[in-house]
Amino acid sequence: MWHNFLGGIDRRVVREWGLPGMKSDNKHSLQGNWLGNYYYKSVNQPQAFEAVFVECNGMVDGNILDDGRLGEARVTGTFTYPNLTFVKKYDRAGADPVRYEGRMDEDGKRIAGSWRINATCSGTWVVWRSDDEELDEKTTEKSEELQLETALATSASR
Repeated sequence: MWHNFLGGIDRRVVREWGLPGMKSDNKHSLQGNWLGNYYYKSVNQPQAFEAVFVECNGMVDGNILDDGRLGEARVTGTFTYPNLTFVKKYDRAGADPVRYEGRMDEDGKRIAGSWRINATCSGTWVVWRSDDEELDEKTTEKSEELQLETALATSASR
């Protein structure tokens, strides 16, 4: 999923060279690159996405790129550790906005929560920092954890 974010800056360049201001020394900052999955309540198949968040004084802006047919979306919301809320609006015409809520883990490397389009379309989501050097080694392990976590969350909400 190598695509352009933030005015045409290629993620490969960001990964190799970094982007000033994109990574904060504060472990509880939302700022930076994230990789994750979201799940529909009725389907246990993950939908992958990439996210780039910019955070300033509790306000969040950014881009999300879904791996599926919906493509790129803009994000606006708020973040006060550990709580994140945002609305994702797809660039594609006719797509409904999606409301997200989540909580950041103590180590600042993971956020998990729920999303909702309307009363009949909702699910769960999780992201991990992709600017974390350990990410590539842990991707398979975290994916398995996510599947178990999602299954538990789905069965608990029934």
